[in-house]
Amino acid sequence: MAGIKDMLGKAGQKAAAGGKRVAEVGARGGDAAGAAEMIAEREAKEAIPAKARGAVSKLASLRMKANNAGTMVQHQAKNRARSLIGQQLGPKGGVAVALAMGMGGGVLAAVKRKAAEQARQKAIEAAEADKLAKAAAKAEGKAKGAAAGAEGKAKATEGKAKAAEGKAKGAVAGAEADVADAEREAAAAGAEADAIAGDAKAAVAKAGKGDGKAADGKASDGTDASGEDGDEDSGEEDFDIAVNTDSEGNLLSASETKDGLPHGLAESYDADGNVIDQAVFEDGKLNGPIRIFDEEGEPKQELLYADGKLDGRMVAYDDAGNRLQDAEAKDGVLHGEALFYREGKLAMKMTYDMGTPSGPSVMYDEHENIRQEVTYARGKLNGPAKWYDAAGQVIRTAFYVEEKLHGDLVDFHPIGKPMKVTPHIMGKRTGKVLEYYESGAVRREETYVNDLLEGESIGYYEDGTMMDRAVYREGRRKGEHQRFNPKGDEIDTGGGEEEESGIKKFISKFV
Repeated sequence: MAGIKDMLGKAGQKAAAGGKRVAEVGARGGDAAGAAEMIAEREAKEAIPAKARGAVSKLASLRMKANNAGTMVQHQAKNRARSLIGQQLGPKGGVAVALAMGMGGGVLAAVKRKAAEQARQKAIEAAEADKLAKAAAKAEGKAKGAAAGAEGKAKATEGKAKAAEGKAKGAVAGAEADVADAEREAAAAGAEADAIAGDAKAAVAKAGKGDGKAADGKASDGTDASGEDGDEDSGEEDFDIAVNTDSEGNLLSASETKDGLPHGLAESYDADGNVIDQAVFEDGKLNGPIRIFDEEGEPKQELLYADGKLDGRMVAYDDAGNRLQDAEAKDGVLHGEALFYREGKLAMKMTYDMGTPSGPSVMYDEHENIRQEVTYARGKLNGPAKWYDAAGQVIRTAFYVEEKLHGDLVDFHPIGKPMKVTPHIMGKRTGKVLEYYESGAVRREETYVNDLLEGESIGYYEDGTMMDRAVYREGRRKGEHQRFNPKGDEIDTGGGEEEESGIKKFISKFV
């Protein structure tokens, strides 16, 4: 007690000296009130025994520990929920996660969304730690209030310094009691936080190595990510998240794995951390959607795989975001209807049967008007075919067998009437070929055998008068080639192939 009295006496002397310094500052026109506050604060602190000051410092440390306890609990609870995502969703879970994410989600974003519900319960537990932190803050506030009272007394008047010191002494005693209470509460909070952390750590070990695993096999907090502390659940499937980074620590890719193989969602990233592609695996094989994104995060290509093979819808886009392809695949090959685009407009529609064109095929112009319709079977043209002009009028019809014209090839006038009818047998012209005027009158008739002219070739004026006539054998003209005017008078006659003169043969080389 005598030592304390001596200290308090010295504090009074220092307070008196402080008052003089305050007066001197005021005489020089300075901030006397501010100086008094600063000096009183210093003197009051010096008046408090070293033990009390140490207790207050320890109290602040305990308060920080209590505050950190809540943050730690929430962090570990989120890690636990994140790690449990593979176990909760099962082997097919990656597909569901990818679909739920839409076009631009990420592995970490998917895990966080799934972890939200799991973290809610742990947040309730963390609230208890927050309560203890508030109690510590309240104790610290009391100590600060007592010190502030002492400072106010010292600042008000030099004569009341001893009273302030007495109150400071009482405040120290009260602070010591509060520190003791805070220590007990903080100890309880720490024990509870340790227990919660232990539960979270056990859950992480049980579910897998967690999403903090780096390329060197260490978790993000520096601990070993091997999951050895989960031996009691070693019989369960082990789900990990593998992360690859460059030499500067930038994230390159992240993927869910099981037993060292890709299993679940996998992503690659650009230098800015944006997703550039996504894929879903099952036991090391592509099994689900694959998406490739442009710099704006918009999809450039979307595919579906099953058991490592294309299976489902395939969509592709050009650099401008225009659709290039929209097709279906099965067992790794095109199957069903496939749409192909040019600058975002439909250019072709094909039908496939296990990778082979089979069924109708339609081609379009730049205005998406139909310009051709054909039919395939076993990868070859088989069946009817039609061609159209820009106005949608049919300009040609045909029929194919094994990619060879078979039957009538008909060309049409713009008004829709036949212009020429050419019969074919397995790709070769065979039969009578007829040409027509727009009025429907015959313009020319000739006969083909095995793709060669055979017999008469006769041309007509529109009124039916003969215009010319020639005879052919195996594609070569024989005999005279007669020409007539509209009145029916012969105007020119040419000899047969054997009767042509040498001069005519020479001229025919240039005409």
